[in-house]
Amino acid sequence: MTIRSLRKQNAFSQENIDRVNASLRMDFHNNGANEWLGFRLDYMGVVFLCIATMFMIFLPSAIVKP
Repeated sequence: MTIRSLRKQNAFSQENIDRVNASLRMDFHNNGANEWLGFRLDYMGVVFLCIATMFMIFLPSAIVKP
């Protein structure tokens, strides 16, 4: 009611849109960084698992007994 009485509907709407856009822009970059970090951590886990598997395969059987 106050915004209408001061005839500031357009300014209020534009400021609201600008704030929503700024928030969405930050969320977009945050989600992108999270995806990048998640991919890198998954990749590091796969590399570690492959190295450990190769180590266990090529390790002499005298060292590791069933």
